[in-house]
Amino acid sequence: MSKFEFTSLPDTPVEITSVKDLFTYEQYWLTYPLIYIHECHNNAFQVASHLQSDTPIEIVEGYLEESNGTRIPHAFNKIGDKYFDFTLEKFSPEFNKQTYLAKRIYTRSSMLSVIGKMGGTCITFDGLYKKKYKYFINDEGELVKEPLPKV
Repeated sequence: MSKFEFTSLPDTPVEITSVKDLFTYEQYWLTYPLIYIHECHNNAFQVASHLQSDTPIEIVEGYLEESNGTRIPHAFNKIGDKYFDFTLEKFSPEFNKQTYLAKRIYTRSSMLSVIGKMGGTCITFDGLYKKKYKYFINDEGELVKEPLPKV
């Protein structure tokens, strides 16, 4: 079985920089139409694939943590040592007031191999539900398929 490579972080808090502070006006507006609401994992991959930059753009999986401690699985991006979130910046004016936690960082090519294995679907540490199975990438980088419990 092939393994998928990623950098693992222990739910590390990260600071988000505005997309507009990292990229040119042209880069921003050429990428803007590719970003859809409720599609953060796909958006992060689209940004890594289509936003032109001399520095590779990586895909970050983690969480948004609400003030009550509730964690919402979320994906965003990293360039160099800066993290940014095109999805929330486009759809939430208070995106920079969120608490972001990074769990895994994938290169574009590593995520592309995951998507290829899953037939065009982004998969996460949190899991993808497809038909009667849950698919996820475990901490060893292996794609795991588990049957869902019968209801």
